[in-house]
Amino acid sequence: MLLSTASFIDSVETATSGEEAIEKLKVFPANVIVLDIEMPGMSGIEATKAIKSQYPGIKIIILSMHKNRDFIGELISLGVSSYIPKDKTKEELITAILNISKEDHARYFPLEIWKIVDTVPKTQPTNDYHLTPREKQVLCKITDLANDPTAEEIAMTLNISVLAVRTHIRNIKIKTNLNRRGQLVHYAIQHKICDEIKGTTK
Repeated sequence: MLLSTASFIDSVETATSGEEAIEKLKVFPANVIVLDIEMPGMSGIEATKAIKSQYPGIKIIILSMHKNRDFIGELISLGVSSYIPKDKTKEELITAILNISKEDHARYFPLEIWKIVDTVPKTQPTNDYHLTPREKQVLCKITDLANDPTAEEIAMTLNISVLAVRTHIRNIKIKTNLNRRGQLVHYAIQHKICDEIKGTTK
């Protein structure tokens, strides 16, 4: 009922389980899927994995009561576009859908979620996979969800060529064995790469 009131949403379909959602996608192609973590049958995480493997272009929003760092981090690594706690207002869900619908790689996470994910134990070992200082700078730029910069914008900011930016991104993906932006975001947060970059540029 809530989603049907949003003028920018063309149609809404519902499913009572992850299995049913996957079956419905064969008949009703979707741009955005809102998944509850707790569902009959397969869990929201299992449904996310299945949907992303079959329909990688679909944006997934997770609704959950859980606010565990590792739990949220796993979902980010799977490529979800948004994670909304159930204690948030209903309008926040509409805002999330609107924001992630604008661009292919758009993400939307409430500030409190980023604060939770960013809470990494200080004793946790780091592993930068021998990323160069420039690769770390590029990594921080491509994980900037608030501004979502293009390769051209990153090149302009760092005063390097677009080709150089794309080469750095390719090398980062090869070194970390990560391909999705959500995985790179989680990696950067987990290893405090951007904090390190800020510390060296003060």
